[in-house]
Amino acid sequence: MLFAVVLFLMGCQPMFASPSSPVVVQNTPLPASSEVIFTFSRQGGIAGFCDEVILYADGRAVISSCRGKHMEKKLSPQEFQQMSDWMKRFAPFEFTYSDPQAVADGMSISWNFRGRGTHPVDAATQEQMQEFLSGLMRALYQP
Repeated sequence: MLFAVVLFLMGCQPMFASPSSPVVVQNTPLPASSEVIFTFSRQGGIAGFCDEVILYADGRAVISSCRGKHMEKKLSPQEFQQMSDWMKRFAPFEFTYSDPQAVADGMSISWNFRGRGTHPVDAATQEQMQEFLSGLMRALYQP
């Protein structure tokens, strides 16, 4: 898990493991369009990050930074399908990571995923989710 966080912070593209066996996906309806599916935030670090991504069930992504950058975008059909697949397959989870307080350039990362499935999220899928969110966050900083 820490390895995935380090890769994200360094801006590296992690290698993803392919699933070893298919998992049956329940035909679970998606929630109302205004419902938040995913929140991701990171704060701190030597570069002074303060970024947030919020994904809604209707395919909207709101990406912002405390440095005054803000954008709202509609997920592409492929991105929307990926988010929907995760939503249907995986159970909700929360994840918080914080460097020790004694670290001068400490970083904290927080995730909240509101899945409707029953399968726990494995490390490889968590890395894929992180790269997905990282890609959305990079859009905020592109000219």
